[in-house]
Amino acid sequence: MHSLKEIDIGGHKIVAKVFNMDKTGIPVIFMHGVTATIDFWEPVQTPIFKKRFRWYSLSLPGHYPAQFPNEFHKESLTADVITQVLMTAIHELVNDQPVILAGHSTGGFAALSIAASKPEIAAGVISISGFAQGKWTGALGIFQKLARFGIIGRLLFKISFNILASNRWIYRFGVGLYAKDRKALYSNTDFNTVLDIAYQGTKELDLNAMIPYFNRLPDIDITELLSNITSPTLALAGDSDPNSAS
Repeated sequence: MHSLKEIDIGGHKIVAKVFNMDKTGIPVIFMHGVTATIDFWEPVQTPIFKKRFRWYSLSLPGHYPAQFPNEFHKESLTADVITQVLMTAIHELVNDQPVILAGHSTGGFAALSIAASKPEIAAGVISISGFAQGKWTGALGIFQKLARFGIIGRLLFKISFNILASNRWIYRFGVGLYAKDRKALYSNTDFNTVLDIAYQGTKELDLNAMIPYFNRLPDIDITELLSNITSPTLALAGDSDPNSAS
């Protein structure tokens, strides 16, 4: 069982799924990747987390069911904005209690950036395919180029995502572009469960909110801040990831 908590931060609507509120100990904050939703983490939780830990699935700004403020401009999306909004949301959830920050992709970047900006908040950090510098390669890199290529590029960006969301099998093929070994991906026992959740989330995306991420992330670089992280940190990345970042 879980509950939903909505938080308003300067016009940003941030949403968190809250699990195991009766549990004590260090809470865990999970943050999803770009274009994903707060539903991403639930099916991949191990029995240990499902039963023993209080944990939160926290939305990235602008990601369904979260919303950017009205009239939000892409130039306003910076590493500092993402970090400050999420740090404030975490404080609303747990007050001053230290947390374990865990994130995938852009969520991994957020975990690193929060821990570097406010080391006392992080009891530990887990970054899964996260990054310090947001310039991507592969399919994600193509979307970044489209988002930075004026009106025509943004139109092609939206058309591409609408095609992905039009059919589950098209979406399944598109997800395969994120993997070096598609056969291993498709044969994973949990893949279809995660795929269905991700597909539903893609259909809910506000593409006008996604374009700023793909437009602005190539300019983000927090490399010099990483030395501020004082908590135990685990960084996981695939050495053959076709959509890698720095």
